[in-house]
Amino acid sequence: MASGGTPSGAAAALVGGPASYVARCAGLAGDAEAEALVGLLRGMCVRRMVFDENEYGMRLPLASGTKRGTFKMIKQVPAGGPLVPLGPSPPVIWRLVHESPPLMGAAYNGLPAAVVEVCESALGGIYAVQFMHGLGCEIVYRVARRSQVFVCEHEGAEVTVTVFAVHDRVTGAPLFPGAAVEARLVAGPEQQVEAARRLGGFAQKLLPLVLLKKGWDDIGLHNPRLRTPHLDAFIKRGTLLDNYYCAPTRAALLTGRAFPATGTLMVNGGWDQMNRGEALAGEVLGAAGYTTAMFGKWHSDWTGYAPWDVGFDEAWYAPGHQPNATLIHNGQLVRVPGFGEEANLLVLLDYLRRQAAAQDGAAREGRAAAPFFAYYATRAIHMSPGVPGQLRSYPPSYLRRLMADPANTGVAQSILDAWANVEFLDDLLGRLFDFLDTSGLASSTYVLLTSDNGPDVTNGLERKEQRRVRVPSGMRGIKATGLDGGIRTFLAVAGPGVPGGVVDSTLVAAEDVLPTLVDLAGLTRDDIALRGGKPLLPWDGISAKNLLLPAAPPAAGGALPARRGVALATLAQRERAYVTLAPNCWDPDAVPRLGPDRRVVKPQPLLDYDNGGMPHYFYGNWIKHMRRPHPGFEICLAVRWRDYKWTGADGTVYKFSGQSHVEEACNAAPPAEAASAGAAMRAAARAWFARVLSSPHSFTPPTFVLGLGPRTTNAYANAAHERTPGAITLLEGGASGFRAPGDRLCLKLVVLTPGDYDVTAFYTAAQSGTFRFGVGEFGDIAAGTAPALRFTLPAQAVMAGRAVGTLTLPLTPPDAVGEACLALESSAVPLQPVFTNLSVLRFSRRARPRRASSAQAGGQAVEAAAAAAAAAAPAVDVPPARLPEASEAAPRGAADAPAGGAVRMTTAELEALRLEHRWPRGQVTGGVLEAMFSPFDVEDLHCAACQPPI
Repeated sequence: MASGGTPSGAAAALVGGPASYVARCAGLAGDAEAEALVGLLRGMCVRRMVFDENEYGMRLPLASGTKRGTFKMIKQVPAGGPLVPLGPSPPVIWRLVHESPPLMGAAYNGLPAAVVEVCESALGGIYAVQFMHGLGCEIVYRVARRSQVFVCEHEGAEVTVTVFAVHDRVTGAPLFPGAAVEARLVAGPEQQVEAARRLGGFAQKLLPLVLLKKGWDDIGLHNPRLRTPHLDAFIKRGTLLDNYYCAPTRAALLTGRAFPATGTLMVNGGWDQMNRGEALAGEVLGAAGYTTAMFGKWHSDWTGYAPWDVGFDEAWYAPGHQPNATLIHNGQLVRVPGFGEEANLLVLLDYLRRQAAAQDGAAREGRAAAPFFAYYATRAIHMSPGVPGQLRSYPPSYLRRLMADPANTGVAQSILDAWANVEFLDDLLGRLFDFLDTSGLASSTYVLLTSDNGPDVTNGLERKEQRRVRVPSGMRGIKATGLDGGIRTFLAVAGPGVPGGVVDSTLVAAEDVLPTLVDLAGLTRDDIALRGGKPLLPWDGISAKNLLLPAAPPAAGGALPARRGVALATLAQRERAYVTLAPNCWDPDAVPRLGPDRRVVKPQPLLDYDNGGMPHYFYGNWIKHMRRPHPGFEICLAVRWRDYKWTGADGTVYKFSGQSHVEEACNAAPPAEAASAGAAMRAAARAWFARVLSSPHSFTPPTFVLGLGPRTTNAYANAAHERTPGAITLLEGGASGFRAPGDRLCLKLVVLTPGDYDVTAFYTAAQSGTFRFGVGEFGDIAAGTAPALRFTLPAQAVMAGRAVGTLTLPLTPPDAVGEACLALESSAVPLQPVFTNLSVLRFSRRARPRRASSAQAGGQAVEAAAAAAAAAAPAVDVPPARLPEASEAAPRGAADAPAGGAVRMTTAELEALRLEHRWPRGQVTGGVLEAMFSPFDVEDLHCAACQPPI
């Protein structure tokens, strides 16, 4: 290791940087514009240097198992070309920079000592790459970059402007046309607003030459390197709402309400469910006489929360995205032909054929056909490995075509992988659009097309220059952020009376979709009477019908015409403040305190706007200033109002002009506007949070349901509404811990069908432990009078199920808070954690009741020899009947019967199916595949314990 040279600054990048603020503005310039820009900067600036850089991207696996191990190593040397002699020549130096969110705390301490030493010093010499390779780094890309750096003075501040082009080192092909431009101004930590204002003023001089905004980016209409002709054509023929915000989408879109008010806070960790007291679109439109159907991605098939349990008459849920698709049809596993997403499309097309036939039949008979509502959520382009060498599931020919295109030379394979999946999806949607046209449904059906959040761009796989390839608009932020790159997408609508070729820029959001659907159906809230007298809670969304069916439709054009802006917006739409909460301030282990009634207490310190919250163990690192264990919620909020955007993370107010949604200093609002608009948006954020907190379902974990339809219910440990703090940790996909006697985890659970339930625990554990498991009301559990089991679970490194006994459970009384509580009595090694991952406690109702247990009747824990024997060995999977094909799918309510006919699946066939879906052993009960779960069917897993061997 070389010891000479000046410090590289990499240590600051790893641990959060010095106490300074960097205002930044970036964009792209074409070849001619870049040349003119360089000429302009030569005349404006006092110094210029030219660099050649060889950049190596290296992935270093870390002990934590997270995706935080990608570094880039840059060899920076003076270029061979002429230098303007206004500054010293740069040293020959290697810089090691961490590309993912800053490493802090345990993550930084987990780096190998040798890497820490490299990060805290300059690394010189010709052996740098070999040295890092020897530490276990894998080289993932090599590029060459020619940079021109200009140092300019503006209003007494120093602005550094870098103009650079990037080429693949092997082929010499450019990664993007023209040049990238970045301007930076460094200021003190208390000078953020002034620094942004100064840089914004400087950037105005460059605007005629730098394209700061081209569009949003995962469709060909907004990214010329992407081929999506069918999506583009659909958008052009309808009305495009281009100021549309969402994330998480399903909760807001299906309820018309702010997603945290529904109980949804994340996409995993037990906080990805909409409370059963919420009325979803299927239930709302079904109450108005619509037949309803759902296809594709759903947050889960938890009993009571699955689409067939929340108002959809027919539902085809895709639990995974394997090439040979297995879907769940109204609770029953069904094999569907088709590659991955194609299976979802095929069952949707079959449903639409039936609807078209029904409409034709009704027309012949002179009557009106029953209206229908179909919700199709594609699994593409979510990460879903199913094909070797791919991050997503699609036919490999799509990736081969993109990789063979010389225009894509040097583009990261992770980007090509995403584009391949999008192009596959575009071809599938082309078949859908063609069917709607040829069947005649297009003339009588409203079709709404949108996306659910910004792209999951970097993930440690794509460096800054590659991001510009994927996101040419320049919008900052990705999925799981409150920046526009993470929450702004598009909504396109076509249908009867909707003008084509129109672009509307009224601020709309996912919460508006359900009110819009009800309005388009000619209904009002007063027309909807939900089943069983269930209340229809207030909507946060605003109907956009006025934007789609204007009183005087503008003339349709072929291509996208001039925008109509907000000309049709109502006063409520013009003045709305859209607020969203990024996941950075809530952790899977955040558990609100319960009151004596075993319900969440509101207010309480954890839910305090200013001093509550809990930084997410992974996403929390993405916000620089999140230093407190309870940082409050404002730091994770973002607000759009009029032309302004405010984020609590740094307090900057941006003013978007035209199509520029770039949250950089060049769009910083002038100081006077920033002060007034910022105060208004901060007040709107606080008021929004107060409304969310007052909602009956916010910050409330889900309730598991026994006896609703299928015989089997999986109770997921990560959804616990109480656990012993410090001793038990809730994870994205389970729970870990249980250290001392009395450590306890409780789930909300109600019994709708009394009976005998076999219980199986799915877990991995470092040591054995003896537990008591009681089910009933908490007072009875604590008193020892509730039905209970006592059992010992041995250590096991592979996730699998172990039968622990049978409980005879009575009906849960109305309005009671039923619970299931697991408490540790003893362990082999005291004060050390038992579970590395307790994933699921599985309840399977027996078809015939067993003889009543006198021990259970008296509230005693069952300790029969049979129960002990069952706990001593894993549950055995019995091969089920064959999976039915889609044409044989059973009607709703047939899930209690084994699937298929007399032909049974062999043990080898079952094992192949189990490995394909990554199901732990121990789930096949009585030869029936029901409520099958995989610890990997969780979105955005980051913790290593959540991805156990199976």
